[in-house]
Amino acid sequence: MPDICADLAAWDEEKPSFVYFTLESLQKIIAHAKFDYQVLFLFLFDAGIRAPTEMMNVRVEDLQEEPMTGKIILNIREESSKTFGRKIRLMLRAGPRKRSQSSCQI
Repeated sequence: MPDICADLAAWDEEKPSFVYFTLESLQKIIAHAKFDYQVLFLFLFDAGIRAPTEMMNVRVEDLQEEPMTGKIILNIREESSKTFGRKIRLMLRAGPRKRSQSSCQI
Protein backbone atom coordinates (compact mmCIF):
# COMPACT_ATOMS: atom_id res chain seq x y z
CA MET A 1 0.00 0.00 0.00
CA PRO A 2 1.47 3.42 -0.97
CA ASP A 3 2.25 6.02 1.69
CA ILE A 4 -0.38 8.78 1.25
CA CYS A 5 1.69 11.22 3.32
CA ALA A 6 4.78 11.05 1.10
CA ASP A 7 3.90 14.19 -0.88
CA LEU A 8 3.07 16.33 2.14
CA ALA A 9 5.69 18.92 2.92
CA ALA A 10 7.03 19.04 6.46
CA TRP A 11 6.89 22.36 8.28
CA ASP A 12 10.50 23.57 8.03
CA GLU A 13 9.91 27.24 8.76
CA GLU A 14 9.25 28.86 12.11
CA LYS A 15 5.66 29.36 13.04
CA PRO A 16 4.43 32.85 12.20
CA SER A 17 4.08 35.20 15.14
CA PHE A 18 0.60 35.77 16.50
CA VAL A 19 -1.18 38.77 14.97
CA TYR A 20 -3.00 40.92 17.52
CA PHE A 21 -5.97 43.15 16.79
CA THR A 22 -4.82 46.42 18.34
CA LEU A 23 -6.54 49.62 19.38
CA GLU A 24 -4.82 51.33 16.44
CA SER A 25 -6.40 48.78 14.07
CA LEU A 26 -9.79 49.49 15.62
CA GLN A 27 -9.34 53.25 15.24
CA LYS A 28 -8.71 52.78 11.51
CA ILE A 29 -11.92 50.80 11.17
CA ILE A 30 -14.17 53.09 13.20
CA ALA A 31 -12.92 56.15 11.31
CA HIS A 32 -14.95 54.86 8.35
CA ALA A 33 -18.00 53.55 10.22
CA LYS A 34 -21.34 55.15 11.10
CA PHE A 35 -21.70 56.38 14.67
CA ASP A 36 -23.88 53.46 15.81
CA TYR A 37 -21.30 50.98 14.52
CA GLN A 38 -18.45 52.94 16.08
CA VAL A 39 -20.07 52.56 19.49
CA LEU A 40 -20.73 48.86 18.87
CA PHE A 41 -17.15 48.18 17.70
CA LEU A 42 -15.69 50.03 20.70
CA PHE A 43 -17.91 48.10 23.10
CA LEU A 44 -17.06 44.71 21.55
CA PHE A 45 -13.34 45.50 21.52
CA ASP A 46 -13.33 46.75 25.11
CA ALA A 47 -15.43 43.91 26.50
CA GLY A 48 -13.88 41.14 24.41
CA ILE A 49 -17.24 39.37 24.25
CA ARG A 50 -18.47 37.09 21.51
CA ALA A 51 -20.72 38.49 18.80
CA PRO A 52 -23.55 37.85 18.24
CA THR A 53 -24.35 35.40 21.08
CA GLU A 54 -23.01 37.20 24.17
CA MET A 55 -23.51 40.65 22.66
CA MET A 56 -27.22 40.10 22.01
CA ASN A 57 -27.76 38.92 25.59
CA VAL A 58 -26.25 41.97 27.30
CA ARG A 59 -28.90 43.84 29.29
CA VAL A 60 -28.73 47.26 30.95
CA GLU A 61 -28.75 45.57 34.36
CA ASP A 62 -25.55 43.72 33.35
CA LEU A 63 -23.64 47.04 33.48
CA GLN A 64 -22.62 48.30 36.93
CA GLU A 65 -20.38 51.10 38.10
CA GLU A 66 -17.68 50.37 40.68
CA PRO A 67 -18.35 52.79 43.55
CA MET A 68 -14.71 53.54 44.38
CA THR A 69 -13.23 53.90 40.88
CA GLY A 70 -16.20 54.77 38.68
CA LYS A 71 -15.17 52.03 36.25
CA ILE A 72 -17.92 50.13 34.49
CA ILE A 73 -18.21 46.37 35.07
CA LEU A 74 -19.97 44.17 32.52
CA ASN A 75 -21.48 41.00 33.96
CA ILE A 76 -21.69 38.20 31.39
CA ARG A 77 -24.33 35.88 32.78
CA GLU A 78 -23.61 32.14 32.79
CA GLU A 79 -26.79 31.34 30.85
CA SER A 80 -25.81 33.69 28.00
CA SER A 81 -22.14 32.68 27.78
CA LYS A 82 -20.73 29.95 25.57
CA THR A 83 -18.25 28.95 28.25
CA PHE A 84 -18.83 30.49 31.70
CA GLY A 85 -20.13 33.64 33.34
CA ARG A 86 -17.63 36.35 34.13
CA LYS A 87 -17.22 40.03 35.06
CA ILE A 88 -15.28 42.31 32.73
CA ARG A 89 -13.97 45.78 33.64
CA LEU A 90 -14.44 48.09 30.66
CA MET A 91 -11.24 50.08 30.29
CA LEU A 92 -12.00 52.39 27.35
CA ARG A 93 -14.98 54.08 28.98
CA ALA A 94 -14.23 57.76 29.23
CA GLY A 95 -17.77 59.05 29.67
CA PRO A 96 -20.88 59.21 27.53
CA ARG A 97 -20.35 59.31 23.79
CA LYS A 98 -22.21 61.90 21.77
CA ARG A 99 -23.23 61.80 18.16
CA SER A 100 -21.23 64.34 16.16
CA GLN A 101 -19.97 65.01 12.68
CA SER A 102 -16.53 63.67 13.54
CA SER A 103 -15.71 60.07 14.38
CA CYS A 104 -15.50 58.74 17.93
CA GLN A 105 -12.34 59.64 19.75
CA ILE A 106 -10.82 57.10 22.13
